[in-house]
Amino acid sequence: MIKGLWLSIFLATTAMASLQKNIRVGLIIPETRQDHVTSNPWGVQQRRGFELALNDVKNLSLEIQDNSESALLAKEKAAEFVKKDFDLVAGLSYSDQAIAVKQQTSPAGIPYLTVFGTAEALFDKEKSVFTMAIPNDAQVADLTRYLSGFPDIRKTGVALIVARNCEYCVDMERELKSSLKKQGIPITQYPDLLKNRPVPHDYFEHLGLAKYIVPLAYEVEGLSVINALVKRRYHGLLLGGDSWSTQTLQVANNLGLLRSICLVNTVPYDVTSRSAKNKKFVRDYKAKYGEMPTDVAALSYDAGLAIVQVAQRCEAASKRKECLANAMAHLRFEGVSGNVRFSSNGKRLGPRILLKSSTCASVEKEYDFHQ
Repeated sequence: MIKGLWLSIFLATTAMASLQKNIRVGLIIPETRQDHVTSNPWGVQQRRGFELALNDVKNLSLEIQDNSESALLAKEKAAEFVKKDFDLVAGLSYSDQAIAVKQQTSPAGIPYLTVFGTAEALFDKEKSVFTMAIPNDAQVADLTRYLSGFPDIRKTGVALIVARNCEYCVDMERELKSSLKKQGIPITQYPDLLKNRPVPHDYFEHLGLAKYIVPLAYEVEGLSVINALVKRRYHGLLLGGDSWSTQTLQVANNLGLLRSICLVNTVPYDVTSRSAKNKKFVRDYKAKYGEMPTDVAALSYDAGLAIVQVAQRCEAASKRKECLANAMAHLRFEGVSGNVRFSSNGKRLGPRILLKSSTCASVEKEYDFHQ
């Protein structure tokens, strides 16, 4: 009896020691919409990316929480992870939700890896927040550099369309205006897109069409912009940021919307990349989920790979949180979205990918584009 009791205590102690060896990672993912019922494609893609990267990893204990696209819920879920003394927190896309998580994790010294958050308020001197997305300033530099290749751009200028329900778009607008101004490129502004609704069908009805248009909007509104321009027989350049994914370009091409429109966008991931890592990722993703991976899935996958690497380095560390943050800060590896490394304040470094529709060659030639 006593021998059996000691054996039970030994097994429980061994199990507890084994459990304590695992690095505890909390994932906060917006898997449902704000009604807590409707599936959120972005959240689904995040979960899939993390699942593929973290599948069968032995030294991690994962807990996934759904914040239903709510910053308040994100804050509550992060507070739970802090209370449970988790070692690392990851996930989320929108900056307002990511900031809510940071407000809980940073004071507790818990490193936080967001997938898409790029707002300046995320980053601080504590170096506890990291983002897998290329920040706005890098995107703006790419967009400005491309626009500068058109010889008449300083005469014709650029027209901006901004969706005010998109925090990323408003941030991009501010930085892009500053960058274009420094290059002497004039700016005109179309009326702001209405909150949480597609572009009105008559949006361009009484507006002059600019030669170079930059829509800063979510994908559904981006496609609405294209549709509205096609109806007006627009001929020119549309230049977007990464809120227009690779899939937007493919959908627009497939619908035959780009016959006279050159669509250019900077993206964090190119699904057509022929790198060995990306080929394997696309093959595994299609085999498991029956469809091609998106930008969100790819960045989440790379975030998962980053977690695996820092976890391996810090499994035996006495100060795990400090070790994980330091390991993340010095991380260097080639992911499916390109080289993964971070600046001194946690921003993702590296060039973005400039994707163009097949019609751009003729439009660029007509407009005497050169770089």
